[in-house]
Amino acid sequence: MAGELVEWGVDDLNVSGGEPFLRRDLMRLLKVFYDMDMDLSLNTNGILLNRGRARELSRLECFVFLSIDGASRETHERLRGPGTWSRVLRAAKTLRSEGVPFAVVFAMNSRNFHEAGDIPRLAERVGALYVATIPIIPSGAAHLPNGLALSPAQVFKGLKMFEESVEELGYFGSVWCTPFAKAFLKSRHVHVSGCSEGMDISPSGDVLLCDTLDFTVSNVLRDGVRGAWRKLIGSGLYREAFLTRMPEECRNCPMFGRCRGGCAARAYLTHGTFQAADPLCPLLSKAMPRA
Repeated sequence: MAGELVEWGVDDLNVSGGEPFLRRDLMRLLKVFYDMDMDLSLNTNGILLNRGRARELSRLECFVFLSIDGASRETHERLRGPGTWSRVLRAAKTLRSEGVPFAVVFAMNSRNFHEAGDIPRLAERVGALYVATIPIIPSGAAHLPNGLALSPAQVFKGLKMFEESVEELGYFGSVWCTPFAKAFLKSRHVHVSGCSEGMDISPSGDVLLCDTLDFTVSNVLRDGVRGAWRKLIGSGLYREAFLTRMPEECRNCPMFGRCRGGCAARAYLTHGTFQAADPLCPLLSKAMPRA
């Protein structure tokens, strides 16, 4: 499959999970793609990262997205468990000392949004090239009734604190999967993105509509990379989620052309349909203060 990916022009590979370092053959797999001149990145919580693995990542020129869920020990460990704070900070120090470029990723939820302004300061302090945040998508463990769900008002407040912090620092911040934020984040230091144009592939080769949704639309081992991609973009689910989506409540919004109703996964996981709007949008809930 690796050869077919390269032959078809794929030049960027990101490995996420779960936790990638649970795979004992991870480095061998990354080297296969590195030897084919692919740009590599991976997402990790840092717990299983050691100096030897960091050195290998450095040799493979692999970029790392390091998950930190709070700017304080108390907040991070409330979400990740006892002892994880010192381990993630040690991981950041190890990456920096071995010359591995990395970014801090902050999954914003109701238990940590109040620290969204402190996260950029922490990221800069530990040596991250930039900081990214993503308002929580209710998938996997986040889908459980555990009190992590955000309100639109909390999203607005958290993202504004995030913006103010990177602006003050002159640092770079990225906001993922939140296209409606373009309506109220104006700093040149903040990049706002919606859905990425990529292909999410499971360990078994299944091509998923989105890595947060369990909709399988093809399989690269069965259909080949080119065939799997064509099945993906030609599927009714893909069209409904990304091409023809038009939530009723968004039709008169001036942001609709750039936002398309926000995150399709958050809409589906909350309302059971792609034709609903992103439930975290402050514009719909009037959570934004009046100008």
